Amino acid sequence: MAVEVIACAITGPPDGATGQRRALYIAKLFGYGALALSVSPIVFVPQLIGWKVVFGDWITTPMGHRL
Repeated sequence: MAVEVIACAITGPPDGATGQRRALYIAKLFGYGALALSVSPIVFVPQLIGWKVVFGDWITTPMGHRL
């Protein structure tokens, strides 16, 4: 996601706008990126709780034994 936001910010808006409109486009991109980053821990917490209940550990690998 971060790479995509940076790539879109470098290439600019699809209509090729410049100046203030380009700055607004870039600000929106980084705002949406920050929103996605802040939501990701919220949606991952139920997975952590499930692992704790089922496997007895907060962060575990359910695909085999630990090394």
